[in-house]
Amino acid sequence: MEKSQFNGINMSSDFKDIKELIEKYKTNINKEKLATDLKKLKLANQLRGKPSISNDKDFQEDIKALRLNEFMFAPQSATNRLASKKPKEFRDLFIELFNKNDHAGEKTDNLKERVKAFIEKSKELNEDIGPNKKSDQDERLVGLYLTFFDSSKYTFYNDDIYLKLCSLLHKKEEKRPFRYSHFLTLIKDFVKDFIEKD
Repeated sequence: MEKSQFNGINMSSDFKDIKELIEKYKTNINKEKLATDLKKLKLANQLRGKPSISNDKDFQEDIKALRLNEFMFAPQSATNRLASKKPKEFRDLFIELFNKNDHAGEKTDNLKERVKAFIEKSKELNEDIGPNKKSDQDERLVGLYLTFFDSSKYTFYNDDIYLKLCSLLHKKEEKRPFRYSHFLTLIKDFVKDFIEKD
């Protein structure tokens, strides 16, 4: 998927309103049968529940098998490096991100804070491994991890689509790393207000 494309729709285009976007999307669904999007959804379903957070060994193997590059330009090597050099610490970040940290009342439902913590702590872990190594853990990648974990609750993140939705829905854009959680709210409201009624 190109940077500003969503199912063949140029998200940089000016749409008069959200209904025009929906009509264009429906036209593209009929024409192109969503081949690329369906391929990604099928792969995401195959990866559901990954990476395993039950132990370090399964976690490392699952990270290697994620095939992140098929979803976006995501350096798999940076993710593999974190999983192999700091497996326990990196796995702990996933436990927190997936909201599976049940000890001592530490469980939190605040996705904004979990995403922010994951990105910041991944960067710190990466710096511990060695200087001048990029972590590459950003909101797009976090969106992938969460979608693999539970696609009934989460979805892929695209910054261009987020910005266009904010514009079309007259919503103020969030700053990074808070865009993903806002994106999920916009998508949920969008489906309720426009798709379910259509």
